[in-house]
Order: sequence, then C-alpha cells, then structure tokens
Amino acid sequence: MSRLGLLVGWLLLAAPALARLPRIALVIDDIGLRRDALDPLLAIPALHGKVTYAVIPGTPFATAMTRELCAAGEPLIAHLPMEPSDPREMTPTLAPYLRRGQEPDAIVRAIRARLDALPEDARACLQGASNHQGSGFTEDASAMRAALAALSKAGLYFLDSRTSSRSVAIATARRLGMPHAARDVFLDHERRVASIALQLDRALRVAQARGVAIAIGHPYPETAEALAAWLVKTKGQLELVALETVLSR
Repeated sequence: MSRLGLLVGWLLLAAPALARLPRIALVIDDIGLRRDALDPLLAIPALHGKVTYAVIPGTPFATAMTRELCAAGEPLIAHLPMEPSDPREMTPTLAPYLRRGQEPDAIVRAIRARLDALPEDARACLQGASNHQGSGFTEDASAMRAALAALSKAGLYFLDSRTSSRSVAIATARRLGMPHAARDVFLDHERRVASIALQLDRALRVAQARGVAIAIGHPYPETAEALAAWLVKTKGQLELVALETVLSR
C-alpha cells in the first residue's frame, strides 16, 4: 500500500477518536447567600473543576465560599446585581444594584466597590463576571460600555446571563475586544427535578448542534439531583468544561 493509502487509512480509523464530543459549560449562580447550599453539587465527583460558580460579592458567605471553592480548584466569577426592567424586582439585601442612568464614573466606582467586598486573596480567584438579573441594565448601551470597560480593565471576561432578549452586552464586549460568552439555557426556572432534566436535555441538543452550550442553574437540591441522574444517563455523550474554555475572543 502506498504512503498516501496508509495515511488515508489512518485518518479514517482515527476520525472517531479525534471527533470532539459536544461541550457543555455549567454555571451555578447566586453563591454566597447560604453556607451549605453547594454541598449536594460538590458531592458529585464528575462536576469537580467543570462547573463555574458565580459568587455575589458582599453576600454573607461570599468570602468564605470563594476561598473554599478557589482552594478546591473550582472556576469562579463575580455575579453582579444589575437593574431589572422593573426596578421593583430588585432584592433589597443585594443592593446597591448597577443602575441605568448612572454616570459612567459612578458605574465604575460601583463595580470596584462590589469587587472590593471580597478580600484581595479571594478577589484574585475571580476569572470573569456575569449579571444577576439585569434585564434593564444590559439593554442600556452606555451603561454596558462603562461596566464592561471596568471589568475588562480588571482582567475579567463577561458572561451575559441573557435575562433580556434585547441585551447589548455581547455586541459591546465584541467592540471592546474582551472575552465573552452568553447563556443558552436556564436549567431551573422551575424547581422540579423532571423539568430540570428536560432543560439539561435541551442544553445537550444545543451543544450537539453548535458544538457547545452554556447552561445556568442555581444551588438548589433539585438541580443537584437532576444533574447527578442526568450525568449517568448521558455518560460518554458530552464533555463538561469550565466556562473559560468556551469564551469568544
């Protein structure tokens, strides 16, 4: 057999092994509100190092949990409260929110203050940032320019939680040249194991079609239960990855 024939034969044999499985990046939001909330998720070995945890700086357990997760090698981002379309939906205990209509300098100061709510050692563990709520704020081009410029200067990427279909976050991040990503699927809008399992299946279909999907959930017992069973069911069909590995740059 010629060298060309041998090469073609090797490539045909190697193709299945070289084919990349669909990738799913899981993000768990709202870390820092409860001390034991993550225990069911951390008890799932397959998730270690593969889930990105979004910590709300300034919440009661944010510093302790950031340090613990960082020491365990878990990817971390800051989860920043941003104004929703209806300001009445803001949670008072998470104030101050980033608000539409703020001057750019005020937005920069507010972001610095929020990040500085974590001690320097914990803050150094953060790789990126995302929006908590923010359906109104992420639609405001001026506000997002100021916010993303500040985050980029801090060396952080941005995940758009896509709480609004009219969000300008990704377009703004592209213009600024900063690494970014956007959520594809919310897992646990309904806190039922069966519903969450259906959303996980939806995330897999997105990943199969596009190569990658980003799914956001919360530290609910139902989410952990659904994930544990779903990972067994889909073993060998997908690759769980940290969010930072699937950013657009």
